[in-house]
Amino acid sequence: MSMVEFCLGMALSRRAPQSAGELATEVSAWFDRPVRARALKGPLDAMLGRGWIAPDAETYTLSEAGTAALTPFTHALVRMLDGGRRLLDLAVFMSLIKEFERSGS
Repeated sequence: MSMVEFCLGMALSRRAPQSAGELATEVSAWFDRPVRARALKGPLDAMLGRGWIAPDAETYTLSEAGTAALTPFTHALVRMLDGGRRLLDLAVFMSLIKEFERSGS
């Protein structure tokens, strides 16, 4: 899974369905630089081919296979941020991220 695929999966796990344009807007905010929807075509096609996402009339939704593929990478990210101490709880961590997003931080 590439970094862009991981980001697309994370975006879809938070809110779905989303169009390529909506995904580009979210990924742009995370990378702090413009990402065009057409630049996501290759990663989205790859994710479709693996069955990680499902198309629905110009929008995408994360599939169960996509959630299963994303889970180990999400756990790894939390462990990296935690420094291997296993003090961060994934549910709490994701809740904090969503709170920061709502507050605009």
